[in-house]
Amino acid sequence: MSRLYSLLFGTGLILANACAVCLGTPGEAAEAEPSVFGGTIWASIWTLVIFILLLIVLGKFAWKPLLSALKNREDQIRRDIDSAKAQNLEAEKLLARYQDQLAGAQAQAMEVIKKSAVEAEHVRDQILAHGQEQARHAIEQAKDQIEQAKIQALKELYSKSAKIAGDLAAKILQREVNSEDHRVLIQHGLDELTKEPRP
Repeated sequence: MSRLYSLLFGTGLILANACAVCLGTPGEAAEAEPSVFGGTIWASIWTLVIFILLLIVLGKFAWKPLLSALKNREDQIRRDIDSAKAQNLEAEKLLARYQDQLAGAQAQAMEVIKKSAVEAEHVRDQILAHGQEQARHAIEQAKDQIEQAKIQALKELYSKSAKIAGDLAAKILQREVNSEDHRVLIQHGLDELTKEPRP
């Protein structure tokens, strides 16, 4: 504001000097260079009156609107600064909230990863246990099948052996073994087979 007053004061002095030069005699203006302090006392008084009138007119019609506009501008700048500070605080709060949410999301993601790893380990163990159970079951079935095949082979062997023995005995005894003798020999062989302990 002091700069504005200085500017207006300087402008008034220049205008007053111009008026004083204009009011002086033509011979004086031609002989001497213009000066702020040159001229008669009446010219100085007249210059002072014009300057005071200029200050009154400028004060009434220029300074008040200009000061009012500057005050409004200052108030607007202050409101803008306050609004910017409020927005900055709100932005900081939002940033802090987003950072908290991000940290929470990261923690949840780590928890999900840990749970997934535990579940994958559990599924792997289940698959291994199921595979081992199936393998054990397949081995037991294979053992049973081998045992059944062994029993069947021994039955066939004893049956053929009994037939051969019967034929041989018939030749030795010079008589033919009847079907009852044959059945008794087979049954005897089967009984012996079932009595043998399994390995």
